[in-house]
Amino acid sequence: MKTNKNIEILIVIIALMPMVYLASVWDLLPQSVPTHFGLDGKANGYSSKTSLPWLLLFLGALPILLKYLLKIDPAKQSQLNQATLQKIRLGIAVLTAFIGNLVVHSGVDNSLVLSKLLTPIMLIFMAFLGNYMGNLKPNYFAGVRTPWTLASETVWRKTHQLASKLMFGLCLAALLPVVFLPMPYDLLLASVAILISAFYPIYYSYRIFKEEQNQ
Repeated sequence: MKTNKNIEILIVIIALMPMVYLASVWDLLPQSVPTHFGLDGKANGYSSKTSLPWLLLFLGALPILLKYLLKIDPAKQSQLNQATLQKIRLGIAVLTAFIGNLVVHSGVDNSLVLSKLLTPIMLIFMAFLGNYMGNLKPNYFAGVRTPWTLASETVWRKTHQLASKLMFGLCLAALLPVVFLPMPYDLLLASVAILISAFYPIYYSYRIFKEEQNQ
């Protein structure tokens, strides 16, 4: 399935939003702006505000460059996932734009607790990825790419069906508690949900592969 041109335009527009916001508040920013935050959500590292355009350029370029990275797939398998991967790139664009805007805004409002906002956003993003994980066909760039999933289409399919349920279910289940838990317990709960949903499918792919080999 081919990509949607309107979605490609939307990805570019979203990627540029932090740069537009930066330009609108440039004169309000101090010479040193927070660019690193501790587990307590407070800034513990600063950089010159002239470094912000480069940071935002890097963040905004990620979802755009991924489109061209997929074209170098030697087996051309990523073409089978064009529509799904485009939606995932759109999700990445929203995530990186959100992070970029937060970093800029933290320079304007130093009372902003960045990590308290980022933690639920990361859970929403992981649930978003899980929603599409089950639709991915075997490829070299996206999904649970282990020696066992790449060796068997059956193992790939079963692993990604499980990964989809885990990522979507666990991350959404953790979302509400994370909103109300104090730091750093919110980050701890979110990390557990993300790590289980990311790493258990790797073990599962090995187990399913062994079962398939023993049949």
